[in-house]
Amino acid sequence: MKTETLQIIIDTNVLLSALRNKMSVIENVAVPESLLKQVRELSEKEGITVDQFVSSAIAEKASAWTTVEYLKERAKHGSREKFLQALSKVPKVELDEDDKIN
Repeated sequence: MKTETLQIIIDTNVLLSALRNKMSVIENVAVPESLLKQVRELSEKEGITVDQFVSSAIAEKASAWTTVEYLKERAKHGSREKFLQALSKVPKVELDEDDKIN
């Protein structure tokens, strides 16, 4: 798989803004050419920079992993017995048409 190094060139104003906002700068990241092409196209379509796209993607992935860890931790405190007890209190009624899976 051929990769291209994504080099994010930052002008002085952007760098100063990043420093003021306590942001770090990643200078070189190797990514497959096809992915970089897709990122450039999506960034252009959305009217944002590649830097903004990458930053957003990192934030989304970090959030997803954090959520999975949170749910795993919560699951450790769960009780099947308490779940079934709570479920038994749900009335047994016919589902509304909008709630059925076709």
